[in-house]
Amino acid sequence: MISAFKCVHDELSSQQEYLKLKARYESLQRFQRNLMGEDLGPLSSKDLETLERQLDSSLKQIRSTRTQFMLDQLGDLQRKEHLLCEANRALRQRMEGYQINSLQLNMSGEDMGYGHHHHHQINSWCHLYSKTSFLIKLI
Repeated sequence: MISAFKCVHDELSSQQEYLKLKARYESLQRFQRNLMGEDLGPLSSKDLETLERQLDSSLKQIRSTRTQFMLDQLGDLQRKEHLLCEANRALRQRMEGYQINSLQLNMSGEDMGYGHHHHHQINSWCHLYSKTSFLIKLI
């Protein structure tokens, strides 16, 4: 007798738990549709205002996360640029240390003006890096 009562009680508890979960599931589905801008007709003015605040808050969080991601990427790129500028300076110093005869200079493209222009371009990028880093630090 007690066993049968326990079985019925467990079945009723399971049924109640199922109904609660089903109602919760339907509520979440309705909320998701509302967030997508669907089925807004039954909502009251207060419900619409609450939904709008939730969407504004979510949008602010998304934008903040995106901005932080972009700033992190910018920082990484600036570090890489700095390393490349340092590597270029080191290579330039090594090249200046070598004794190169005039025949080698002619063959390297110095006649075409590549050497001077390239050296100027590297200095410009490194100078731009310094200015950019300073501006980012101000922000």
